[in-house]
Amino acid sequence: MAQERHADKRRYVKEKTTKAKPEDAKVDIKMKTCRSDRCEHAGQAQPIENFMRSKMSRDGYMHLCKVCYSVQARDRVGLKARNAASLEIRFDKYPDILPALADLAERECRTVEMQALAIIRAAVLPQMAAQR
Repeated sequence: MAQERHADKRRYVKEKTTKAKPEDAKVDIKMKTCRSDRCEHAGQAQPIENFMRSKMSRDGYMHLCKVCYSVQARDRVGLKARNAASLEIRFDKYPDILPALADLAERECRTVEMQALAIIRAAVLPQMAAQR
């Protein structure tokens, strides 16, 4: 009796949930009801082999083709590099604080630039939190 009630409870939860499950994705792929074979970025119809697998989507494939996904991934890497370059600090304007920063950085096993950023974050973040 207890097992029967448990099975009913699980079936009820599975039917009422709206999240995609892997077994549902397999059924949809066989029926070809959910998959559109167009890349959302390029808008071109392509064979399903040109799409990468994805456990997060309902039909089991990503919404971007492999080419568009790699282009976007390269753009993200380039964006991270540009953001890191914009955080560089010029210490030639502040020659008096460089020895103190170097000493602190050596004690905390950081580079001088990272130590300066840590000090700036420690000073700025509490002020930003107080303003909110």
